Amino acid sequence: MPQLLTTKQVAKAIGISESSLKRWCDAEKIPSIRTAGNHRRLRLTDIVQLVRSGDLELQNPESLGLPANSGKGKWCLDRGQSELHSAITAGNGDAINQIIFDLFLSGITIAKICDKVITPVLHGIGEEWQTGEVSVYQERLGTNLISRTFYRLQQTMPRPIHSAPLAIGGSIEGDPYTIPTLMAESVLHEVGFHATSLGSNVPLESLALAVCDKRPRIMWLSLSKISDTKRFIGEYEKFYEKASQYAAVAVGGRALNDEIRQQMQATAFCNNMVEFANFAKALRPQPPGSSSASDN
Repeated sequence: MPQLLTTKQVAKAIGISESSLKRWCDAEKIPSIRTAGNHRRLRLTDIVQLVRSGDLELQNPESLGLPANSGKGKWCLDRGQSELHSAITAGNGDAINQIIFDLFLSGITIAKICDKVITPVLHGIGEEWQTGEVSVYQERLGTNLISRTFYRLQQTMPRPIHSAPLAIGGSIEGDPYTIPTLMAESVLHEVGFHATSLGSNVPLESLALAVCDKRPRIMWLSLSKISDTKRFIGEYEKFYEKASQYAAVAVGGRALNDEIRQQMQATAFCNNMVEFANFAKALRPQPPGSSSASDN
């Protein structure tokens, strides 16, 4: 997916003449830059932001390397759930890209897409896998295809400013689920953090070492599976003692039940990605005169 676009590519994508686009750039309606050779280029991230805000409409998104018909759908989240479920069980990566990108380009936050569409669909498929309605390969393939879509999605988001705070996180040893921590990374990226997921199945001792070495503003912990509760609580206590010296520790995930939560300390227990996004925004330094709105 190209990050710098020609005026010809963008003009075709939004359905106007190249000369009209250049006039818009000259009037600073659309941001543009000049290369060393004095060629005008437009950033993909700027175009995506203008589409999400409603200031531009895509006619030919494939000209930008986006899925065909992206930004054209009038989505409701319930429809997104139904269509994503069908796309995952069919192993249709193009359809998965299309659905998630269309929701994103319509202006819905990544946190809300995760909470209202991706998470319930994946939970439902997990239950169908246990009852034999869905094969293991369908569940694994769907997970891989969604991961790829998240990586592509991150390429369309503005890079955090150089001084933006750092956040790192992952899932614990024995927890193989990659999507929750990848969702957390993408949510943090959208709200302005330099965010890096360390992946799944990472020992708590190693996660604590990462915090001590990198000194992030936020350390997130995804708990989708806890095999041995007693062992986890003991290891987590040591982890938190070290990590909390340097970072705000945010914990969430479907394995985090009330019994386990009562035995843990954390800066925040987040029940969903919207809560996590709002927690992160509260910790992000704000420019003078700005305000941090809650996720929509």
